[in-house]
Amino acid sequence: MTINFDTPANGKLSREDVAALKQQFRDARAKHGFVTTDTDFFAPAVHEWMDAIENGGILTTDAAARIFAGTRVTLSMRDAMLVAVLSDADEADTIEIAGNPHDSKSVGRVFDALNKVFRDPSALPDTTKCGNALDAIADLLGNATEACDAAHLHAVTAYIKWWLGDIDAAGKEAARALETDNGCSLAQIIMTAHEFDVTPAWRTTMGV
Repeated sequence: MTINFDTPANGKLSREDVAALKQQFRDARAKHGFVTTDTDFFAPAVHEWMDAIENGGILTTDAAARIFAGTRVTLSMRDAMLVAVLSDADEADTIEIAGNPHDSKSVGRVFDALNKVFRDPSALPDTTKCGNALDAIADLLGNATEACDAAHLHAVTAYIKWWLGDIDAAGKEAARALETDNGCSLAQIIMTAHEFDVTPAWRTTMGV
């Protein structure tokens, strides 16, 4: 059985749209459990995200609403979006991270992806994928209906820009995230790296 959700039609999102979808999400989690619900809820958005970062383009209102509504409840989709950019995770892996984040494989994938860029000089950014991701996120930011939605997107942007070597821009994005959510651990990582002039492993090795 696949759980269906009433998502808004294509167009400009409203606060009411996201709030209503968030409530559907919460209700479904209570009825069907976290893993089943989260997997069904996030899978369409993951599919669109993977296509966007590989081929370019923006996400539909449906995907945007799922990301905003879901991220107000769990940060697994945010982490899945970032891991898809930082690593070779495929769509199935990314859905697993979004839908079942506490599984040992998901935990390992997220940890490895976030830390590898600090430690492994062979972890080079795919500039096309990163650029596509930043474009898609910029469009999502234009649809954000609450500051909390934007905060997590700024944090993902900060991580990607830091990996690309644009340390100052990454610091600014992290600061924007922390202005709204000072507990955003993803943004805190990049803010600390910016403050202590820590650069990606590939850049350090190249002496850049």
